[in-house]
Amino acid sequence: MNLCSGLFGCLSNRAPSATFHIPAVAEAVRRVAAEAGAIAAAMGHPTVDAEANIARATKQVHRSSIVQDLDAGRPMEFHPTFGTPQECARMMGVPTPTMDLLIALVEARARAAGAYPTETQA
Repeated sequence: MNLCSGLFGCLSNRAPSATFHIPAVAEAVRRVAAEAGAIAAAMGHPTVDAEANIARATKQVHRSSIVQDLDAGRPMEFHPTFGTPQECARMMGVPTPTMDLLIALVEARARAAGAYPTETQA
């Protein structure tokens, strides 16, 4: 759920309790959770109860640390949180269209905020 709360939090600057109840967001959270579950399954890990995790996350009233870092313009743990799952998906041949779109949007926002290096700074 760190992946979901981080992605949606970075885009909304809100805690999951403020956004996960919105039908379109809830559906997108389920898609990202399913994609993450597919990556885990492809790597031989047991699947988790995504609905139970989502239900717990909807009660989360604090913004994730990665969201707080972005908001403050501090360097984010972008790659461990978002890049590593994406790399695992590529390695295992698991399609992650929803995750890919959201990660690209968060990366653009993070670069604009100075919380992720631009190509010339990398």
